[in-house]
Amino acid sequence: MKERKIIIFSGGGTLGSVSPLLAVFTRWKRLRPDFDFWWIGTRGGPEEELISQYRIPFVPIFSGKLRRYFSVYNLLDLVFIFFGFWQSLFFLIRRRSALVVSAGGYVSVPLHWAAWLLRVPSVIHQQDLEVGLANRLMARFATRIFVALPEGLNFFPKKKTVVVGNPAREEMLQHTREEGIEKLKLDSAIPVVLVFGGGTGAAALNRLVEKALGQLVQFCQVIHITGKDKSGEITKELAEKYEQYHPYTFIKEAMAYAMASADLVVSRAGFASLSEMSATGKVALIMPIPDSHQEKNVEFFVRRKAIEVIDERTVSSQSFADAIRELLDDSARREQLSKNISAVFLDTEGEKFIEELEKIIAK
Repeated sequence: MKERKIIIFSGGGTLGSVSPLLAVFTRWKRLRPDFDFWWIGTRGGPEEELISQYRIPFVPIFSGKLRRYFSVYNLLDLVFIFFGFWQSLFFLIRRRSALVVSAGGYVSVPLHWAAWLLRVPSVIHQQDLEVGLANRLMARFATRIFVALPEGLNFFPKKKTVVVGNPAREEMLQHTREEGIEKLKLDSAIPVVLVFGGGTGAAALNRLVEKALGQLVQFCQVIHITGKDKSGEITKELAEKYEQYHPYTFIKEAMAYAMASADLVVSRAGFASLSEMSATGKVALIMPIPDSHQEKNVEFFVRRKAIEVIDERTVSSQSFADAIRELLDDSARREQLSKNISAVFLDTEGEKFIEELEKIIAK
């Protein structure tokens, strides 16, 4: 009997390193039912609940947060990384893995080091326009490096780097606006605004919605993905007060229907989120995390006239509501933004990504 190949995906802490790999998993699993897929992620992270919905066995390991600045916690995190390395080593030996794939995230670092030591082929996927510390630490040990955009080729050795695009999850592409409206019990005659801050939510964006909600519900319906454990008493009170306010935590099904129904998406600037907006042609109003890699992502999209941007440091509830109203009132502007964002990515279907993975497996 032919031995089944075991593929290990890894990532977590946030969902930015998770979404594109889930997009690859659903398509690759269909092509390769003879493969077994596992996921290694963080202990107590937001990814486990989402990954469980895809029925992928999940293994949490210890991992330290990788900081670029001095902190006494760095010493403790070195211990966690050490434990995570040994957990990874034992897991890979026990499961006789054929390939390890990650899209960043500090939990992936000890796993990739263990894979290199055991000569297990490994792949990292670089999404953002600025390379994160985790991918920097894994790059020299990786068999192949995938990048979302041609610009990524400038950061890694060209001999082992290839452009594969940034896959979007299939469920984000499967529903119409009408289906989303019906599923979420919305009013088809009123514009829909989806607000989310990524898989873990964004406290600043959540507060902004709370302050501006009284103005927003006068001209639109608001779907608010608050993030895990960030839906508190204020959210409940607002939902009871305003019929046109619909809060959710990050749930796979709700997110897919919310994206389908949205006339406008307000979000942080994580590359996975921007990729799914590109794949669905969504009009986007983006509020990046100040002084972070997200600002580089925003610059890339702004140069292509694909998004509108608000600055967290200067925005008020009034200017936030005004920006949303202006976009909803300008159909020509929304049509152009949708066209421009749809043209950004080379491959959101994951075909090139899977093709390159197959080449590694074949060797």
